[in-house]
Amino acid sequence: MIRSIFALSILMNGILVMCVVGILPFFLFLSLVTCGGLVWYSRRLLGQMERVRGDIEGINMLVDSLNTHMASIYQLEMFYGDETLQGLIRHSKDVSFQMSEILERYAVEEEEEGLDNEEEEPVFHEGS
Repeated sequence: MIRSIFALSILMNGILVMCVVGILPFFLFLSLVTCGGLVWYSRRLLGQMERVRGDIEGINMLVDSLNTHMASIYQLEMFYGDETLQGLIRHSKDVSFQMSEILERYAVEEEEEGLDNEEEEPVFHEGS
């Protein structure tokens, strides 16, 4: 409702600008509104991309934790040499490697303008 009122307001202001000062300033106004909308949309997409990246990092941490846990179980005398557990460990390492590749593919390059390159806490955390 509010968005439609806002869009109607922009349209009416555009028509008013066109009637008062002519068609050329109206196109300038239309250009500015379009650029503003594209900037807003781009920022929104970058925010979503960062959330997805954080989720992927969290899932990658979970898979690494699972891999470590299975490796520690494999080292127990009771399970040492078990082929099924060895296959699970190999599979979890493959999944972890593939997720790392996906994370690198979607990583956002940071500018060289003095931004810190420190890792942030992932959005997705391991449950109890």
